[in-house]
Amino acid sequence: MKTNEFYFNEDNVTIIIEEFENLKEAKDMINDCFINNREYFGEDDNLYILYKDGSEYVLSRHMEMGTYKKTNIKAVVIDNGYTYQVYGDYYLNDDAIIEVK
Repeated sequence: MKTNEFYFNEDNVTIIIEEFENLKEAKDMINDCFINNREYFGEDDNLYILYKDGSEYVLSRHMEMGTYKKTNIKAVVIDNGYTYQVYGDYYLNDDAIIEVK
């Protein structure tokens, strides 16, 4: 996993982004830590998956939206309140929040 740090001077905030090397690495994390082990979730943990057909899957401790599918994943964002873990094309918006392309 590759780690990048972005510093936002106006807010005195450092954003840490860990990029998965490949989709298999992202899927292993998703299955091991979220799908097959819901106890892994912390209060601030969020999982977002964008599929190639435009559909989405969102999972947090208190909410699940959409259907988890193992195939046709375009992008993954895992946010734990301190670090983003990402797969696919992304950018940081003006509010220092990860957006997928």
